[in-house]
Amino acid sequence: MNPVLAQAIRTARMTPQPPPKVVPMLAWRTPSVVELVPLARAAPVGELPAEALPRILQEVAARHGYMVDALRRSAKGRGMALARQEFMYRAAAETGASLCAIGRAVCRDHTTVRHGIGRYCAARGLASPRDFDFAAEVARRKAREADRLVAEGLAR
Repeated sequence: MNPVLAQAIRTARMTPQPPPKVVPMLAWRTPSVVELVPLARAAPVGELPAEALPRILQEVAARHGYMVDALRRSAKGRGMALARQEFMYRAAAETGASLCAIGRAVCRDHTTVRHGIGRYCAARGLASPRDFDFAAEVARRKAREADRLVAEGLAR
């Protein structure tokens, strides 16, 4: 073996290796980007959606007797779900924030926000602030499932 190469190998084995670099990674539900939407949609005068969402979340949490952090957790109690749905509805109605931005405020997916707004509106007889008819969507899904069962010969 080449003596220079052998010396290099011995030196490399004896030299302590630097510790690996730690790269901080955010959890996938952690809000990392704040979406700014033009004020023309529905935001109160002088307040951006990014500023309005925490305020609305604080108001809803106080009204229902929860802490803001509790609404962001994965608890699935009835009261907690109703408080989250109220927040989702108010955020959609009072701000121009996207469903994704509303969902990030309570660590939920945009589809969960859409469902929550629909449930809140259906339970109270309100019109959806985002042109989404929850009752019609549920009826359409049930009809599609019934058609599928009839086609498979499994209808009851």
